Amino acid sequence: MAAIQPFGDLTGTSLELWFASFLKEKLDFEDYYPSAGQIELNQFDDKIPSGHHLEIDGFVLINKTCVLCEYTSEGGKFRDKIKKSLKNAQTFISTGSLSLKERFRLVGIPENRIDDFEEVTNWRLAYFGTHPEFENRDFRSNEFPEYQIAKELKVFKPDQIEYLRQLSNLIGTFAKNEFLAALGLSPIDLGDTEESLSLDYIKADGKYITEIGDVKADLYLVKLNVLQLLKMARVSRYEGIPLLFESAELNQNYQRFLKSEKLEAIASKFIANNRRKTFPNTITIALSNDCNDNGTKLVIPKKFSSLDIIDGQHRLFGYTHEQISQQVRNESEVLATAIKFRVESDKEITQNAARVFCEINSSQAKVQKDLLYLIKYDVLGDRDFPALAGKVILDCHKGLSKSLAGLFLISSLRRKNRLNVPSIQITEIIDLDLIPLMRGIDTCNITVSPEILGKTLGIDSTTHTTNPEHLCKQTLNTLDQYFSYVSSVFRFDWVSNAESHLLTATYFSAFIRLLRYLLYEEDVVVSNIRKELETLKTKIDEITLPSKSPSFHSLNKEIPHPNEGVEVAYQFLKGRYCSNFAKEVLEV
Repeated sequence: MAAIQPFGDLTGTSLELWFASFLKEKLDFEDYYPSAGQIELNQFDDKIPSGHHLEIDGFVLINKTCVLCEYTSEGGKFRDKIKKSLKNAQTFISTGSLSLKERFRLVGIPENRIDDFEEVTNWRLAYFGTHPEFENRDFRSNEFPEYQIAKELKVFKPDQIEYLRQLSNLIGTFAKNEFLAALGLSPIDLGDTEESLSLDYIKADGKYITEIGDVKADLYLVKLNVLQLLKMARVSRYEGIPLLFESAELNQNYQRFLKSEKLEAIASKFIANNRRKTFPNTITIALSNDCNDNGTKLVIPKKFSSLDIIDGQHRLFGYTHEQISQQVRNESEVLATAIKFRVESDKEITQNAARVFCEINSSQAKVQKDLLYLIKYDVLGDRDFPALAGKVILDCHKGLSKSLAGLFLISSLRRKNRLNVPSIQITEIIDLDLIPLMRGIDTCNITVSPEILGKTLGIDSTTHTTNPEHLCKQTLNTLDQYFSYVSSVFRFDWVSNAESHLLTATYFSAFIRLLRYLLYEEDVVVSNIRKELETLKTKIDEITLPSKSPSFHSLNKEIPHPNEGVEVAYQFLKGRYCSNFAKEVLEV
């Protein structure tokens, strides 16, 4: 099946048609029907005066559950829009004396499907928001207690929709399992009569399974049917939705996205549509606390996306490739090492699984450094400086910083940021300048005094161990204030589609290095830095001669190219700032 294209800037009818194609054709929900449009409420209840309308964008029938769908690309007043959607849903479900069959007929369900829709006993409301500003807004069902349907509200943000889109292009209709899991549905809700799997096993009790020897688990060697595992398996992906609707502190995903070329290679070169093929090495999965050992069998409840794949995601999802027949999926088997961590909370299970993932991949294909920085604090529970710096970047990106929100490359789902330029990679920034800033190291690689740290960041030399959250908060506040000045002073560099070197990792790092210089060596407080930046802009503009255009225009050969490195870019900035230093830099 052809790949479904991005929803991008689609609005109105175009957006509704995109979702209709996505849900019906890509995720293979045969019983998806768009709404007939606005319906006069007095058709539901003659006590309601005319002029009041009900509108629900689409309906999905999944066995005995009906999912009411709302799609919106509009920005602003997001809470009000969700409340309106809740009101419409509640009205449809419970208003007036019309039978369920008559209500479904009014909204446009085909006559030949009315009888099945009439049997609905469960409801879900799926609210899809595609506006970029919706990404960093959080809404939970308990915020709308006036609507009974609110407890079945599932809010999908732009990146979550994009994740499902890309996932469906990679593994086809199997992507629907993660969507079903997000809706809180199980195979039982879809008519499966068996509530759990009971598996024979070989067991190793109470083993330490990480390098530092503090993660204890029971290990099970089990044989699993591929199709069954595909329904139950999920990958706790950093940018995905598997943990989307669990409590906020559990939303800790840790793997990168599937790669299409690896899926195709496994499908064509190894599996080769042969049901008797299986991998000589096991797939590694993490078991939840719902899974139990009854002494003779390992009992695993049947739930969509309930088993976390720690290692082997491409081997498993290779079976979803279009080259593999349904018969092969039905009859193929794989061996799995199932890990039951000896911990109580789901948070600890995720944390331990992430550590095992990192250790497995460090000896095979090295875990990407940027991903490690992003998961060290919340997922792995580390509190070293790389973990703290990663948390600062993540918090800035997610909106705790107004100036830096939505700029960094923290997800492979979106390669462009909110300014519609390539997202800024974080590794160079963290390694070269953010960690030194947080450690109190100046540009001469000298650790500054406690007095300077207290004056600049409001911390002392032990804060990173005694109160790491405070260090993160103070650093974030400093960066937010500083880059609000940068974005204001260099306003033509900081706009959508700007052709500016400023919006690169090299220059971001160079500007943080300039911040270190100003704070730690020039004794400038953050609140006074704006005028220093204005002086800097004046000196740079003498060279680049901008006219309502970027001072760091990417086509201007008078300024260092990002490929020349952070130090060259920094010396250029410092050379313009320090007039007595300019000649020396130019001669060099």
